[in-house]
Amino acid sequence: MNRYRFILGMLLLVFLVNGCYTQPPQTPEPLIIEVQVDKPVYRIGEFIVLTVRSNQDCYLALYDISTEGEVSQIFPNRYASDNLIRGGQIYRIPTQADSFDYEITGPPGIERVRAVCTQKNVNIVDPSLVGKQETFPRIYQTSPQFESSLNQKLQTLPTD
Repeated sequence: MNRYRFILGMLLLVFLVNGCYTQPPQTPEPLIIEVQVDKPVYRIGEFIVLTVRSNQDCYLALYDISTEGEVSQIFPNRYASDNLIRGGQIYRIPTQADSFDYEITGPPGIERVRAVCTQKNVNIVDPSLVGKQETFPRIYQTSPQFESSLNQKLQTLPTD
């Protein structure tokens, strides 16, 4: 009888201790995006192809900052509006089926592409600053203004 009481007492103790244990909160995996170009250097008149991969599903926006400091949204655009990318997949932009290309027009210098991925499809740039008629809408801000406002906007977005 004492043996059964002992076993019953141990089982109750195990259930009690197990019921009090909680899992530590899981920290979400950071969203990581990789963007590459198909060549290290381009000549005026050549076409650029970007490859993009994210570790999670997200909504992608690509901004071109020209050698003269002009900013354009090159993806999504008039011909490719679906900007949801699936985590772990490699995307080619533009795809071979797309009806647009990214041509290097000059003047010579360093041109940059800024990639932004968010887990919800949100407007990162104030719509009043975005051209409406172009295939690749122009952002009516200087490069430093764009970078500053983009960074401020990204800091105000919820982390989830």
